Amino acid sequence: MKIIHATKYYHPHQGGIESNIRDVAAGLIRRGAEVSVACANVPKTKRTEDVDGVRVLRSWSLLTFSKDPFAPGYS
Repeated sequence: MKIIHATKYYHPHQGGIESNIRDVAAGLIRRGAEVSVACANVPKTKRTEDVDGVRVLRSWSLLTFSKDPFAPGYS
């Protein structure tokens, strides 16, 4: 099974949603799923990387409004 999570940020960014998505992804991987996460590239890191077995796809962010990134390439 292939699963993609869409979220504002992902590890190493710290926060409740980020921790929850990381825990859910780890549980799905243990069950044999292929997991990807699409998020904004904040803070600036590699655009595509593997974090603990999760393929992380980071899109550039044009600006942040009310703590939410505006990432036009996030699609």
